[in-house]
Amino acid sequence: QRTPAGLTASNTADQVAPSGCNVAVVGGPLAGAYGRWRGLADAEPTDPRGAIEIDGRLASVALGDLQRLTA
Repeated sequence: QRTPAGLTASNTADQVAPSGCNVAVVGGPLAGAYGRWRGLADAEPTDPRGAIEIDGRLASVALGDLQRLTA
């Protein structure tokens, strides 16, 4: 039996994203960072990850640890 999805609180809710950033990292070791989405980093269906540019460097972050800031 699977546990239903729950709501999580973002620790970035009271912060303003730097200009040009469209993704907030809300979990994992990079939590609290902002960056720019650059696409999928890994197409592995069991562990999908996004390529996020943070401070000029690419990072591979689990999709579940990301929050989109723009529509």
